[in-house]
Amino acid sequence: MVCNWTRILASKIDAQEFFLDVYDPFHSKTLGTDFWSTVFRSFFFFLQRSFGKIRKATMKHLQLVDGHWLDRADPLYPYLQAQVLPQLGVCESRPEIGIDILSPLQATYACHEQVSGCSVVLKFFGRRDGHRSTRQCREQLNLEFANLVSLRQLGFDQPPLEFVRPLNKNDRLDFLLVEEYAWGHDLDYYIARAAHDGQGDRLAEKLELLALFLYALHDRTRGEDRIAFANMGRYLLHLGEQHVETAIVGNGWLAALVEACGKWCNRPEMWAPHQVSVHGDVTPTNFIFPILDGVLAIDLERMHRADPAYDLGFLAAELRHHFALRVLHADRAEPFIAHFFRSYCRESREPEALFNELTMRNRFYMALAELRIARNTWLPLAHRRWLCEEAVKCLQ
Repeated sequence: MVCNWTRILASKIDAQEFFLDVYDPFHSKTLGTDFWSTVFRSFFFFLQRSFGKIRKATMKHLQLVDGHWLDRADPLYPYLQAQVLPQLGVCESRPEIGIDILSPLQATYACHEQVSGCSVVLKFFGRRDGHRSTRQCREQLNLEFANLVSLRQLGFDQPPLEFVRPLNKNDRLDFLLVEEYAWGHDLDYYIARAAHDGQGDRLAEKLELLALFLYALHDRTRGEDRIAFANMGRYLLHLGEQHVETAIVGNGWLAALVEACGKWCNRPEMWAPHQVSVHGDVTPTNFIFPILDGVLAIDLERMHRADPAYDLGFLAAELRHHFALRVLHADRAEPFIAHFFRSYCRESREPEALFNELTMRNRFYMALAELRIARNTWLPLAHRRWLCEEAVKCLQ
């Protein structure tokens, strides 16, 4: 394969994305995670650092500069050097640590050690929202760390089905959680390729892997308690009221939502399922597909006990939302949604019965997800209104 270096540098392609585009379409099994992986990661990070766009973010005690090296005088530096990098086999006396911003809103950064090629993710719970108390930040940090540890102990600690490995946490550094870096494209990438480039087969393959992952998560955490569905109904109405308050929709729309929600709350089958642990935030960017196949999940801040249809309905809503937003054809998501549900149910002893049960309950949870997506203020106003209207249609 010929590498067009001029195109790489001119368009400022993300180093990781270029690296994956070279190998992922061919599902290469020859590239290991040792020597050559280290060489490629180090080299492409050098390109990214040299030609990438520079952004700056000041964080209380920490000075994190996107695309630059971490200052050795920064309190984060000795922490990473002494407590984090040794867990990855890096014992450099003066490691060169590069910084990239992954999400300014979520105060999430990537750190890359130049010599070894090892990378970690930093999540600062103390810098996300100035209205959070110290207690709330500590609780969120400890909860996500504990969730990751407990789920990896259930067998989700290695490919092909894996939750990201937590490496360390530190209350004193803005409530910092450190995780291993996930090398791979996220589901959003494959949705975009299916929508714009006709690569539907690749998306279907990744959705099948994700279905297997979620089925395993739900099956291994299933309990005896039934669903407290009234909480779901209250949450749906709360979201609806928020949209009326922000003038996305009117009172007539809210009246229709309240009426439809009441009918769903009176359906016995919505109260019947046993509770499982759901991921709780099945957005496409929270599922990474590594180079050597499998799926890796991140972000467990919203994990809780609920109906397994909660996760499935949210993914279905995300697929319709993305196809509607990207190519103005939400219905193009339907074959992928059906494939995802069939793949999930295939693991059951009675796949057809489970499929019918889940697709019925899916309508409620899909509506719930559409209302939650519609809260995102960066979306076009017309699209947010469409999501609200779609939610009521789902329920009726």
